[in-house]
Amino acid sequence: MSKVTNFQPPKNSEPTSLVNKTWANLLETYASLVKHAGTGEIPPIWLRHLSGLSSEDINRGWPRMEKAHPSFHPTAMEFAEHCKARPEDKGYPSAEEAYQQAMGNNPNKHSIVSLTCQQMATRASDMRQMPDNQARKLFVGFYLDVVDKVIEGHLELPKAISEGEYVKSEQDSPNYCAFKKWFEREYLPQRVP
Repeated sequence: MSKVTNFQPPKNSEPTSLVNKTWANLLETYASLVKHAGTGEIPPIWLRHLSGLSSEDINRGWPRMEKAHPSFHPTAMEFAEHCKARPEDKGYPSAEEAYQQAMGNNPNKHSIVSLTCQQMATRASDMRQMPDNQARKLFVGFYLDVVDKVIEGHLELPKAISEGEYVKSEQDSPNYCAFKKWFEREYLPQRVP
């Protein structure tokens, strides 16, 4: 048992200039935030969420925030969510596009969609039996997780090969060609010239 009775987590000293600048811009953009939080110190919840963001994150999230919250300020968590990198920011399909590719019969799926289905294992086929909203929620959760792991380097995308190319390459393989000749010789009627 611990003998620490009065533990207080270390306080973050001073907000960075980026945090101060972002907070000032938020106050300038939303009068409702001034009324709600005041113009004094940055509220701890906002400080915590803003401190984890880079200038790239904020530049990416600001237009999204303005679009999603045209007249009333977002919460600190909503603002941080707007700033997160999305799959389309990294050149991957959006969550909706990826879901449509996963559920459709298109053989030319993006490699990250194929990897997501592979990571889902049997749940990928189970999705087709689920109501759309449930299947979408399941897939999008896996997809965003796979995208994060690929971006962080924990998963590697397979070399892209479409299902159509795979079938063609199988048909061109020596084993397939030999089997086809044997099958035609044994089971198909011979043409007489």
